[in-house]
Amino acid sequence: MKIVFTFLFSILFLIQIFSQKYTISGYIEDAETGEKLISAYIFDENSKKGTVTNAYGFYSLTLPKDSIKLIASYLGYSPAEKNFLLKKNISYD
Repeated sequence: MKIVFTFLFSILFLIQIFSQKYTISGYIEDAETGEKLISAYIFDENSKKGTVTNAYGFYSLTLPKDSIKLIASYLGYSPAEKNFLLKKNISYD
């Protein structure tokens, strides 16, 4: 019984470690005017997950621990790309 309990606990612990997710968040704004961009699309090319900025230009995206390639796009602007290695929650504007 003790071995079974230890084994199950170990499995649950490992699942928790390997399924860690982190949040990347920030604001998307025009580089010249500083105006926040509403409904800009933020997409991670590696995990194929994305989100849209809110009415304040803010985005928040939860992704697995990994390297990510974040792409921000907005109508009338060229897409912007940035590579990250997620090891903790970060804020990137």
